[in-house]
Amino acid sequence: MAKAMFFMNVTENAKGKSKLIWQNINKLVGFSQKQDNKIPELRLDSKLVSDLVIVATGFNKYFLNSAQEIYQLFTRPICTELCTIRGI
Repeated sequence: MAKAMFFMNVTENAKGKSKLIWQNINKLVGFSQKQDNKIPELRLDSKLVSDLVIVATGFNKYFLNSAQEIYQLFTRPICTELCTIRGI
């Protein structure tokens, strides 16, 4: 209840100023205003990579593969048979 009241007060006091709303939300969740400009690193194939394009590509491949694995779980014959039986 206290959080709800806090957010209501923040939005009312901000009067549509989204930047002020986000500043208050960040204070609440503990994010500081300082941003670390350090380039993120990712271990790919036993190598530490900091090139942003390679890091982004690594994440992209990971999530695409995850989505494909999940898809395959639902397209196996067992699921197809159950879906057919249920008329889905």
